[in-house]
Amino acid sequence: MAVWTISSQPAAEPVLLADMKNYLKIESAVTEDDDLITEYIKDARIFVERHTARALITQTVTEYFDEFPGVDKMKPINSRIIKLHLAPVQSVTSISYIAENGTPDSYTTWDNTGNAAYFVDLISGANGLGPARICKRKSVDWPSIEEYTNAIKVIYVAGYGAAGTSVPGPILTAIRRLVGSWYYGRKGSFDNDFDSVADLLKPYQVHK
Repeated sequence: MAVWTISSQPAAEPVLLADMKNYLKIESAVTEDDDLITEYIKDARIFVERHTARALITQTVTEYFDEFPGVDKMKPINSRIIKLHLAPVQSVTSISYIAENGTPDSYTTWDNTGNAAYFVDLISGANGLGPARICKRKSVDWPSIEEYTNAIKVIYVAGYGAAGTSVPGPILTAIRRLVGSWYYGRKGSFDNDFDSVADLLKPYQVHK
């Protein structure tokens, strides 16, 4: 089991307010709904991230696991892989664990000598299909850990980049359509556009 939190939020949203207002055909001088639209953009980004298991704008993620991967005789490579929840991953900051006979929340850093014990597979989570993965080298063993929940902590940086220009176009279109549906749907004058949004996001869903 894995749980994750966003420990450093995105510094910007993938769709700018001015661009969103242009899509909604709202004059730039009309500002009375700016706060509402800004909130809708954030909500749409969060919805898309949860729906696809993708981070859009650069953010720091802290993810916890109960244990390191066990032996898989049918597919040995699985014994060496930690699958991360969010893609795409830019880099892994640290991996730490509660050592055997340790206490909860007392984490020991694993392999702080230049990643000699593992490497990060960034290709798998870059453009869809699979998650990003941490791969232990065959010549080393996983550390011995105490049997606590959330005994392993991985901190990593995820997202396409610092600005919406790095996010794939179909994802940006999905966000705009969601915001449009919510904004005009307040008065019942806009059809729910979720089916088209789901079609746009389908190629970007991460399959665990």
